[in-house]
Amino acid sequence: MKVGSPFKCTHCGAQLTWRDTPVIECEYCHTRILMKNIGAQATPAGQGRKSNRAALLVGAAVVAGVVIIGVSASRSKSGSSQTSKAPVAAAVATPPIPPAKPPEPAKPPSVGTVVLKFGEAGTNAGQLTDARAIAVVPSGEIVVAEARSGRVHVFDAKGAYQRVIALPPSALTKELTVFGAGATPDNKVVVSRAGDLLVLEVKAGTVEKAIRGSYPEIFYHGDVEVVPDGSIWAVIDRTGDLSVMHVSAAGKVVGKVAKVGANHVAVDGVGTMFLSKDDVIEVRDSKGEVQRKFSQAGTGKLDNAGPIAIDGKGHVFVAENNRVVIFDPEGAFIAELATGDIQDLAVDRAGALYVLSRASIAKYELSLPAK
Repeated sequence: MKVGSPFKCTHCGAQLTWRDTPVIECEYCHTRILMKNIGAQATPAGQGRKSNRAALLVGAAVVAGVVIIGVSASRSKSGSSQTSKAPVAAAVATPPIPPAKPPEPAKPPSVGTVVLKFGEAGTNAGQLTDARAIAVVPSGEIVVAEARSGRVHVFDAKGAYQRVIALPPSALTKELTVFGAGATPDNKVVVSRAGDLLVLEVKAGTVEKAIRGSYPEIFYHGDVEVVPDGSIWAVIDRTGDLSVMHVSAAGKVVGKVAKVGANHVAVDGVGTMFLSKDDVIEVRDSKGEVQRKFSQAGTGKLDNAGPIAIDGKGHVFVAENNRVVIFDPEGAFIAELATGDIQDLAVDRAGALYVLSRASIAKYELSLPAK
């Protein structure tokens, strides 16, 4: 075959023209055809031409596909050259199978459902500015004290604003700063401030009386809790030494648990005291003797424990870093609630949990194991 001679593509049969190159690529199917020189002529490998030489091996690659075709010219028994096309290999482009995702860990069942949420930031009646303490009286009213304004807001059981109680400055410090609040069995609220305790008439919206402290011996400066007999447990601060003072419903000091080192306290119905202290909860009996301490590993581990509350069945609720960690009466971890900002906790007689943030209140209906 001479340069310029026509010939057919060995793969698709298209008419091609031989050029003075060792390989010609079909412009239709892109098969690359090896031209075999024989003397002064050339033959596209795969077209018939008599030859007694060894078999001519010709490779053709289909660029646009995934099938590779091999073409060979072999000598038959009669001495003539024959052409055959046979698939050497076939492959399908299969994408790699991604590794299976590990199964997600099962989520523990929810133990708390928000059934009521109310409140907004502001200075008008019923609006909250830096809310600090919450108490729920037996009749259902929800009482919220602000940190420094001297305002105590009263809401009904459905969150509707009722009234505001204006607190006078502390007789000892002349300040309005509030640290805690606790509900009494007769629907009143005790508010702990810098230097004194105030007993509030919730229905009337008035201050019933003040239980004055002294400096530095009885300087009220922390959380407060009221137990079923009406007596009060309140944190005092003697130049950095935090203790808990026990005061009767009439306002008389009846006892003291010295140097407990905790700002937050909760007391159950039989006088057992639970103190929130950084990474541990310390449990003391009614005489102030340490009974045990607890803080769980893993999810239940405490690092910065804050406000604490106890329900009527002995469950312990501890606020820490935008969550409430729940323990059973013996200190075993039960669950946690992700709540966001927490300033204080309260539990009503029905066992519902109230979480106070700086500008709102959320009520959780709980499903917890009985004591």
